Amino acid sequence: MDKNEILFFLRFGYFPNYKPTYISQKVDKISLDNKTYAELKELFNEIFTTVIKETVESVAKDKLIIIPISGGLDSRAILAGVLKYVHPKRIRTYTFGIKGSYDFEIGKEVAKKAGVHHDAIELNSLRFTQEEMIEVAKKCDFQTILFHHPPLKTLDELVGDNVIFSGYLGDLIFGSYADKNYLKFEEISNWYLDKKYFSNFFSFKKCNFSKYLVKLNKDSIVSPAEQLILYERGPKFTAPHVLMDGWSYKTPLINKRIVDFMYSVPNKYRINEKLFIDAMIQYYPDLFNIKAKTTFGYHLKSPKVFHYYERLKNKIVLELNTKLGFNLNYPPYNYLDFNKEILRRPDLVEIFKTNLQDLENRGILGDIKPMKLYSLHKQRKNMYDILVLLTSLEIILKAKEQCD
Repeated sequence: MDKNEILFFLRFGYFPNYKPTYISQKVDKISLDNKTYAELKELFNEIFTTVIKETVESVAKDKLIIIPISGGLDSRAILAGVLKYVHPKRIRTYTFGIKGSYDFEIGKEVAKKAGVHHDAIELNSLRFTQEEMIEVAKKCDFQTILFHHPPLKTLDELVGDNVIFSGYLGDLIFGSYADKNYLKFEEISNWYLDKKYFSNFFSFKKCNFSKYLVKLNKDSIVSPAEQLILYERGPKFTAPHVLMDGWSYKTPLINKRIVDFMYSVPNKYRINEKLFIDAMIQYYPDLFNIKAKTTFGYHLKSPKVFHYYERLKNKIVLELNTKLGFNLNYPPYNYLDFNKEILRRPDLVEIFKTNLQDLENRGILGDIKPMKLYSLHKQRKNMYDILVLLTSLEIILKAKEQCD
């Protein structure tokens, strides 16, 4: 890889020239014959349940169905759909994260309501080792940032040779970026490069990163912004991380019938995932009348003033934690507080210091000095993003060397 590819990784958290395994199919417009909103919801549910049923039938009957559950809606939709065709005893769910976070707590509540066996993996109990991080790098196909994963041994014991049903890219398909349709085709590369970074610690204005992005289709019914998530960020950043090598996956929410339908409905019904949420509440009220992460821990139809209040409260808590060193619970964050932990936890101190020093010794980063940044972090304590990227880069390089 050349220096610009490395710099791309240090901004966006993935390598740009990756050849993805999970490539979404071309999206085709279907005729909806001026259907009413009620008819669109009904048709969506018919397509959704058919896809889920066929996906379930594609799994051998002696295999369990494993569903990673969160505080969001995609995994919950899959769980609700699967329950129509499978006894709860054949389903296992799991959540990994921090106690008190939306994902961790709401995931448990959803699983309890569904009556399925649930494993809550608490990340504070996870101890990182160099050996496991190298194995994670291999399972992520040497492609993405590390450290945002469940314990491999625990996951292997939990999943075994069963099948994981993932909600991969469901939020995109249902409309989480539908409000970006106003962006013009010629503006879209700059929007992506300015907004979808993992770290903005370095200024890369002189780098021509746009040359690495996938070529967009002006004639597609998928908006330019959504094309960049569907064909660029999803396959190159999200998939290698959430669909790690070593296990069997099903990704029903990117089934072509669901995708074609969702991109064929009027965009006003996709903004804020409106049609999807309304259909789920109507057809699966048991699981969709439970609070959600997307509404800051409130029910999906709760007044928006509650959401604004919760968002403001979370913002204040984050500022207190990062600027004044408080240790208050921050529900939206479902990972370790690496800003603090890489300075005080022996396992992380060892991994970060060792790999940052080894990366510096390679001499491939020019003026970037990883150990100087680590020392600076001790003073500012708010540089996790770039340090985890640099440490991930070194571990990925070591993992590649083992495989050469």
